[in-house]
Amino acid sequence: MQSFEITHWGKQILVIPLGKMEFKLYYNDELIASITNQLNAGRSYWSSPNLDASEANLLGSIITSKLY
Repeated sequence: MQSFEITHWGKQILVIPLGKMEFKLYYNDELIASITNQLNAGRSYWSSPNLDASEANLLGSIITSKLY
């Protein structure tokens, strides 16, 4: 999978895939977050050590919409 850009709050964020549903996010060549899609009790959710849960899920939804 190739890297791609998403727009969030008017900012162009570079998304670099690392593995299956695991990504690094960069803004102005600076790493801003790593984000992973996980399953818990049959439900999918996004998590990141750099973001709160709601922000991770929002960015994950934007990423998912670009992939599919």
